[in-house]
Amino acid sequence: MGLFRKAKAGLGYNDHSLKERGVKGTAKVLSSSKTHLTIGGDDAGFGGSDVYKQELLVTVPGREPYQVTYHLQGALPVGKELDVYVDPKDPNAVFVDTGTGLEAVADQLSALTGSKVGNDPDAIIQAVHGMTAQASAAATSGGTLQEMMLQNAKNALRMVQDPAQRQMLIQQYKLAGIDVGEDAGTS
Repeated sequence: MGLFRKAKAGLGYNDHSLKERGVKGTAKVLSSSKTHLTIGGDDAGFGGSDVYKQELLVTVPGREPYQVTYHLQGALPVGKELDVYVDPKDPNAVFVDTGTGLEAVADQLSALTGSKVGNDPDAIIQAVHGMTAQASAAATSGGTLQEMMLQNAKNALRMVQDPAQRQMLIQQYKLAGIDVGEDAGTS
C-alpha cells in the first residue's frame, strides 16, 4: 500500500471502489476504539467526526480468516458482522459496507410487501409507491386500508434515527399520498 493510501486509510477514508472490484466476504468486529483524530469541525476541534480504529476478523472465500485494522468515522458495534470487500492485490485493503442506515425501514417494508426491499432510498421509495398504488386500487371501505398504510409508515419511521433520512422519507410518503405529519413516529 502506498504512503498516500496509508495516510488516507488512517484518517478514515475508505476506498469505495473495492465494492465494485473487490472480493466479497464478511468481517466480524473484534474491537472498536476511538483514536485522537477527528475529520471536519472547526479550528478549535468542535463539530468534527471522531475516527475509530476497528479490529476486524475478515473471512473471504479460499483463505483462512485473518485480522485487519480498519479506520472509520464512527464506531462499529463489537460482535457485528458486516459485508466486506477485499482488494485482490492487497488483503489488508478492505472496504466495510456499513449500510445506509435504512436497513430497519427496508426490513419492515419487506415484511409488509412480502418482497425483498433494498436498503437504498430509491428502493424504499419504489416500495412505498407500490404499496400506495395497491392501497388505492383496493380501497373500498371508507379508507380502512389508507389508515393501515399510515400506521405502517409511522412504524417504519420509528426505526429511522437520522433526522435527514427521516425528513426524506416523510417527504416521499407525502408524495405517495400518505401524510404522516412532521413528528411522525417519534412518540
